[in-house]
Parts: sequence; C-alpha cells; structure tokens
Amino acid sequence: MGSVGGKGATGEDVYGRVHRGDPRTLITALDTNILIDIVTASNVASREAVRRAHAEGGLVLGEVVYSELCAVRSRQEVDEILARLGVTFVASSPDALARAGALWTRHLRSGGKRTRILSDFMIGAHALHHADRLCTRDRGFFRKYFRELQLLEP
Repeated sequence: MGSVGGKGATGEDVYGRVHRGDPRTLITALDTNILIDIVTASNVASREAVRRAHAEGGLVLGEVVYSELCAVRSRQEVDEILARLGVTFVASSPDALARAGALWTRHLRSGGKRTRILSDFMIGAHALHHADRLCTRDRGFFRKYFRELQLLEP
C-alpha cells in the first residue's frame, strides 16, 4: 500500500488506487462479466468499454474477479490476458471487505434473494474503495447497493 499523503513505491496512492503516472487519472475496476466477454470474444461493446477506460486511466481488479477468471482459464492465461489489457491486480483493503460483508448482511436481513452472493458485494466494495468507477454489465445490482459508485457500461 502507498503511504499516507502520497504514492508508495508500487505507484499506489493512499487509497490503494494504482495510477499510470498522473495521480488524477481515472481508475476503472473491471467486473468479471466484462473480462469474460473479452476472453470469449462474445461482446465487442465490452472490449470497446475497456479500451476507452484504459485510454482514460488505469484498469484494476481484485481477488474475486481474478479468482473467477481462473475458474475458466489457467492462471498463466489469466496473467497474460491481464498484462495484454494493462490490468493491475489490487488487493482489497480491510475497509472494502468490511463494507462488502455489512452490505451482504443487510441484503439478507431485508429479504434479499440468495442468488446474490458475498462475492458480488466484494466486487462492488473493491471498486468503491480502490477505483473511481466499475465497468460492468450488471448495472441494476450495483446501482441498488452501491449508489455512490460510478458505473461504466458497455
């Protein structure tokens, strides 16, 4: 992690956001559905959204998205794809993980469907804490539970 008040040796800022040079750069977290679209060449709009996001700043993903990609491709393939796209892995902070857990609990207590699992909330909380926006096709869920999170839709 970066040190308070500046950038760390890895280029991360105090919030764990990774920048490519300019600390004012827009950071976009990527949801699994976007990367699966790219890996399977099933959605040109997703590829274009990622290209636009990369041109505007950095691309990041967290543990859940990385794990879900490794469920459909080998780790080596995933690493090669991420390197080719310019995506940086950023681990979730304890604050992001705590927020995900709290939101998931609230979802369940309010009668929310069990079709939403903790990992969905972890993706949103990771983006909220470590990026400026999230590129996803799942806008309904993220607008409902992460209203303050800016979304980039393909």
